Amino acid sequence: CWPWENHAWERAFVRDARVFGVRTVGYQHTVVGNREWNYAAGTKPDGLASLPESILTSGREGADILIQFGIPCERLNVAGALRGTQFKSFLQDPNGPVFVALPFDADIASQIVSAIRPLGAQGMCFLVKTHPMTPFSFIPSDGIAETKEPLERQGGVSVVLYAATTVGLEAALGGLPTLRFRPVGKVPADTVPSELNVITVNAADLAAELRSPAYPTSVDTEHFLATPDYALWQKILGTES
Repeated sequence: CWPWENHAWERAFVRDARVFGVRTVGYQHTVVGNREWNYAAGTKPDGLASLPESILTSGREGADILIQFGIPCERLNVAGALRGTQFKSFLQDPNGPVFVALPFDADIASQIVSAIRPLGAQGMCFLVKTHPMTPFSFIPSDGIAETKEPLERQGGVSVVLYAATTVGLEAALGGLPTLRFRPVGKVPADTVPSELNVITVNAADLAAELRSPAYPTSVDTEHFLATPDYALWQKILGTES
């Protein structure tokens, strides 16, 4: 069982497991975006053969998109996600700093930091959190500080700015004004479904959107990040007592 994103190494992993008679369980641990075609069955020369035997999803939304991508519904079960329990911890403070969640991609992270530097010099305050897998080094400047604390441990933020990270989804589900950054020359994965009404901005639009940010649409968080189904996990993993 592993966090499943259907990358090339995972497909080879499944094929090898089948040769040795090892059962495979993939966990769709983050949001499946509408354009994350790496999840689709049709992106592999052997189609369904290199898919895990069982696929557990974070919520119903993920399962529905995977079905659209050609994954048989009989292979899917909604198992839930622990990250869905933290939304009540988010504090929105209209006068607080902007929480900036940098992605794993260094080029996009650099573009975001470059976009907020002149705004920090003009008096706006930003807290920048780098991605845990690929820490991004930058020099703090006027109005821009680094934080090691995740969103749920912040004392109150005004807006969340993100690109290609599930923090954007968490912020929107938690009711925080949320902006998706669109860089130049790259198309980051969109982790937030259209139902949540998250605004996409580039460097030129950023200042205006930060001054009057829109609140996301209120939705049922269970549809996206459901409460963990421990009985299902035990059944699928064969750990029932």
